[in-house]
Amino acid sequence: MMQKGFCPLVVIRGAGDMGTGVALELWRAGLHRLVLLECARPRAIRRFVVFSEAVFEGVARVEGLEARLCPDVPSCRALWQDGGLPLLVDEDGASLRELCPQVFVDATMSKKGRGLSPDMADLVIALGPGIEAGRDVHCVIESFGPDMGRCLWRGQALADTGIPCEHGRTEQRVGRAPCAGIFSSPLSLGGHVLQGREVGRVDGVPVTAPLSGRLRGLLRSGLPVRAGAKVCDIEPLDHVPLDHVSSRARCLGRGVLRAMAARYNLPT
Repeated sequence: MMQKGFCPLVVIRGAGDMGTGVALELWRAGLHRLVLLECARPRAIRRFVVFSEAVFEGVARVEGLEARLCPDVPSCRALWQDGGLPLLVDEDGASLRELCPQVFVDATMSKKGRGLSPDMADLVIALGPGIEAGRDVHCVIESFGPDMGRCLWRGQALADTGIPCEHGRTEQRVGRAPCAGIFSSPLSLGGHVLQGREVGRVDGVPVTAPLSGRLRGLLRSGLPVRAGAKVCDIEPLDHVPLDHVSSRARCLGRGVLRAMAARYNLPT
């Protein structure tokens, strides 16, 4: 829990896996003046655990917290008054001038510092590699390896392997687009698939399941993808819940809290 009376306006760009984890950790720490920014066609595949689903559905509930799509900044302020979590479609951050956040978090995991500047807010934080603390932002949160969640005030985070490794398994769990095109699938998120069976297609080219298990992630049908983009994620273990954010996302959220505590001399 953050110090009583400390209630900065925090803008989180990216409401996918990691941005959702950050929002949940901040909310549970008592920081309720949050705004999520997302693009018009988000491509998150773990759709049970992302607030970006609000772009398509109007609302998205993750672990008891509901994000609601808002048309503009005044409606965000009105939603705060009702104790809600607003989400704006604003990929480029045009609303920042009107919002004037004290803290800005880039949770897109884009691996690019383009469009980031320490001047965007009093404290600018980014998650993951490819962004330099002290140049592009004030602080980078380590997103991989034994120091995951660590606050870096100089330099860059470790490069991500891109291969999920959870519950002791190192197999490739992600199905990727074989070509650029439009993804489609008749399957439902959470359903069971067998290794090698067709999960969906990209412009008619099949995508097969890399493992047997449940569809933890599945891209929405009708969205365009580039070659090699993630379109599905298989959970091989039956007992693992699919509606909980990942431990990694929580860890990065706690890293953001530590960065805020360090910046504003708050107890952790």
